[in-house]
Amino acid sequence: GNVVRAFALNSKANYPRNHFFINRRMFKVDTKKTIMVFGATGALGREFCDQARKIDLSIIKVDRADLDLGLNAKSIEEFINDHSPGLLVNCACLTGLDNCNLQREEAIEVNAHFPRKLFLGSQKNHIPLIHFSTDSVFSCDKDGLLNTEASTPCPTTWYGVTKYLGESFMS
Repeated sequence: GNVVRAFALNSKANYPRNHFFINRRMFKVDTKKTIMVFGATGALGREFCDQARKIDLSIIKVDRADLDLGLNAKSIEEFINDHSPGLLVNCACLTGLDNCNLQREEAIEVNAHFPRKLFLGSQKNHIPLIHFSTDSVFSCDKDGLLNTEASTPCPTTWYGVTKYLGESFMS
């Protein structure tokens, strides 16, 4: 489909000029197009932007000051349309097990509803979307095996549940 469920951004590879790796797969990026990164000021977003800059990709950083994640899907679609990116990357999430338990409504809005709205905007505008998952979606003991896009979800925390809901809305 049009969505990649990402687990790891390889930051140590020697990248070809317009490529990056996610889940051990290489992705070629049209350097004439801009990447719109949601959650660009968080830890994952900063790392993604740093890696994208290393290969001279043009980035539009989006954080909560730029876009209210609680907006309706139409408003998010218009925001995307106004900037005409070639790729959407969702690094936005409410993290921390305790934080998500204390702010349950915000966790569901940011981790579940926003990815769904972003997915709808990506589909409407025919723009690929990369969405980062978390090991909290796959909390079942797998004897040290790495998770893949085909792994069976088994969240055991509210954070894991909200992230899983966001992913399930995109399938």
